[in-house]
Amino acid sequence: MKRWTGVIVLFLSVTLLSLIWHFPASWVAQHSWVKQSLPKPMTMSEVDGLWWQGKAKISWQHRPVGTVEWQWHPVGLVTGSLVLNLKLSAPKAHLEAQVSADTTEVAVKNMNGTFSLSYLSNLFKSASILQAAEGDVVLKDVSSALAQASLSRGEAWPNHLKGQMVLVDFDLMGIHLPLLKVTPELNSEAMTLRLNGTGKGWQLTGTSLVTANHRFQNNLVLTSKTPQSFPSWGGVMMQKTAPNKAVLKNTGRW
Repeated sequence: MKRWTGVIVLFLSVTLLSLIWHFPASWVAQHSWVKQSLPKPMTMSEVDGLWWQGKAKISWQHRPVGTVEWQWHPVGLVTGSLVLNLKLSAPKAHLEAQVSADTTEVAVKNMNGTFSLSYLSNLFKSASILQAAEGDVVLKDVSSALAQASLSRGEAWPNHLKGQMVLVDFDLMGIHLPLLKVTPELNSEAMTLRLNGTGKGWQLTGTSLVTANHRFQNNLVLTSKTPQSFPSWGGVMMQKTAPNKAVLKNTGRW
């Protein structure tokens, strides 16, 4: 009798685990605790698949972000947080990363992929001059962390950031940068972006300081090998100090 009791318990346990494992993601997404764990500006729709592996359409502040595919990562059982491998697909954005979330923050690790500047400006609808910018952003092993409290307020300012971003074919108000490498350094509520751009016979270097209160400060230097290879926009957008050199020092709001 004891042997059969053990078999029955094992059978019921396996059946229960199988049912839990195959819970549809749409059923889980309807529960209030799931909605409460998401940042307030974020909403999900057209949820498909299982709770541990599925996809859904995501919106941020009622603006479409794209389709996100997720796969649960078991490392969350050790860390005590929800850990997912995510893949974002949109007409102008393709990103992959590992995201972990708990009650205090959302952390992103090893983010790689590309998105266009127009995708970013349409998503956040900023009044910034960057609305007119064109080009693609390539992310290389970017890691960041944002406090849940700031996300709830719609203020996505990181408390950790590292990696590299590369601007490809950047265009803004007559400025064309074929390649611009951006390396961020974060210090509390100020972020220093170290810039290194190259073109045919010229180079742009310097820093751009960006703060959480929507201020920026640029300190850039543009040089060329010869006066003839100096880009035409350099003398218009920057202060020319020599036939093959110009500087830009300005502040403003973003």
